[in-house]
Amino acid sequence: MVHRCCTPRAAGSMGWVRARLAAALLAVAAAAAVGATATTEVRLAVLLLIRDEASLVRDHLPLWLPLAYCAVAAVDERTVDDSAAAFMEATDGAPSLVAAEAAGKLRPAVLRRFAYHFSFEGLGPARTGLLREAASRFPEATHALFVDPDWRPRRATAGALRSAAATGKTALAFRVRDRNGRTERLLDWCFAMDGGAYVKYRWHEELVHPAYDAALLDWDVEEVAGADRGRKRERNSQLWRRSAWVTAQASSVSRSKMSSTLRFPYSRMTRRVSPGVCKILSSAWTIGAMPAPTAIMLTRVASKG
Repeated sequence: MVHRCCTPRAAGSMGWVRARLAAALLAVAAAAAVGATATTEVRLAVLLLIRDEASLVRDHLPLWLPLAYCAVAAVDERTVDDSAAAFMEATDGAPSLVAAEAAGKLRPAVLRRFAYHFSFEGLGPARTGLLREAASRFPEATHALFVDPDWRPRRATAGALRSAAATGKTALAFRVRDRNGRTERLLDWCFAMDGGAYVKYRWHEELVHPAYDAALLDWDVEEVAGADRGRKRERNSQLWRRSAWVTAQASSVSRSKMSSTLRFPYSRMTRRVSPGVCKILSSAWTIGAMPAPTAIMLTRVASKG
């Protein structure tokens, strides 16, 4: 004979069992998710554009390498210092940290690196070319990070990067403090590698990502004033003041050739001159070649007595 109170008690017991079983399954799923997050491997490609910034590269690049799986540098062909050598020295034999897929622990790895020279046609095209080069050389890289030589990480950890990457967001924005110490920027220059990603605009460039979905990355970076910047500005002004030329008078240059070859070294943009202007310039200007790799310029001839 069954006691009346046993029926509801039994029903309650079965509900309790089902609840406990569901909770256990959720716990297993959560543990699996945590394990997957812990073993998420981020292979970061650190990418640099460099021009006459050897000392900045030597000072700051080693601070970024512990985060890097590989490092790629695009060295402007107008560079006259040893920036390329500084990059190779800073990355020579440098260790990097890569998350092991199985154990979920950090293991040492050898840093992969590559450097090349390029012709400057704007920051957007330069960064896009750098991204393409890194993807071609190191297709196993999962994320890219654009770093300026004058950036110094105040707080930038691999743990924060892995946590942000585990969210599935494709663009990770971090804070960069300007060198004036008063203003700052939020830049999405850490992002998932994608064959369709590129950087647009010649100046004030902007990242374009096919699956753009941004999240904050808990990094703090500061921009540092360096002596290299001042020397670069002075050298650019000196280029315009040079007046020693080795080629023929402009009057001996055909108008068609002169119209297609008049160029200025800093902007690297071809400035076309009409035949009428060529006729006016022919008596007052001489055409000459700047030392390689700068372009052709015109400089004024001293007036004849």
